[in-house]
Amino acid sequence: MKKLIPVILTLSLLLLPVSGRASADGRGTEGIRLPVHALILTMVENDLPYDADDDRFVWLALYYALTMYGQVDLRARVTEDALLLPAECAEDFLHALFARRAKLPPIPDGLPVSYDARGEEYRLALGDPGLDALTLGEPFPLGNGLYRVDGALTAPDSGRELCVFTVTLAEDESMFGYSVHDAAAR
Repeated sequence: MKKLIPVILTLSLLLLPVSGRASADGRGTEGIRLPVHALILTMVENDLPYDADDDRFVWLALYYALTMYGQVDLRARVTEDALLLPAECAEDFLHALFARRAKLPPIPDGLPVSYDARGEEYRLALGDPGLDALTLGEPFPLGNGLYRVDGALTAPDSGRELCVFTVTLAEDESMFGYSVHDAAAR
């Protein structure tokens, strides 16, 4: 039962109605909700700007995304202390978080992530689930397949705003339908 609680919480997040359902062409941005949530938490909790060129930032954002939402992926395996994910799952999240990154960079020292080349899977230490709520606004078309989406992170118990943010999304054919092209939180 202990292992099912994070899965149930994550699935309930997916079912919550939020704004930002449809873009100008009818495609919704709701699919990008999971990577955006992890990305904004990475930026806020570590006081870091979005930097797709910084390998450490890329892996920190991936760690947040994969430990928060990787468990709901059917390819995931969970042990008592780790989440095991195939490389393709990490690549799916990489493409969602960083539109300009084509491949996974080497894992920087000091992160609780390792790679088993023989099994082609990542092992991540399990983290604590975040205690916040994400709100996405309506997508604003910028042209050339880019959209601006404003949002906020709030504390669910008090409703206190933790930060406001803007993400620029690039429409694509990935698993999430969009990739983050840029982001700013304040």
